Amino acid sequence: MIDGRMRPKTLTVLGFLLLFISATIAQAQQKAVFKGIVMDARDGTTLIGANIKLRKDFSTGTITDQEGRFYMQLDPGTYTFIISFIGMASDTVTFTMKAGEIIERQFPFSRYGRNWEKWK
Repeated sequence: MIDGRMRPKTLTVLGFLLLFISATIAQAQQKAVFKGIVMDARDGTTLIGANIKLRKDFSTGTITDQEGRFYMQLDPGTYTFIISFIGMASDTVTFTMKAGEIIERQFPFSRYGRNWEKWK
């Protein structure tokens, strides 16, 4: 500071820094969340390693943790998810997700029988 006033360059840098921080916070708040738990329908056992993927882009997805839980942050929009686990029937759900919205669901999965039922 010179004579109690800030230099113009300092004000410019502080302005850009404040703008960057505000934009970052605003962007983080604009995401939607899809979370839930995947379990065996027969006994309620949680399923570790179940897959949750976007139908339009199989490279976007997650797997359930050691408690059968999953969590995905996405931009607002309409998404179709495929939830699957080896040896069990898969499930497909579609949601329209809004900014800041949290969608939480439970997915009870059924095992295939001896006749190898068709996928849903």
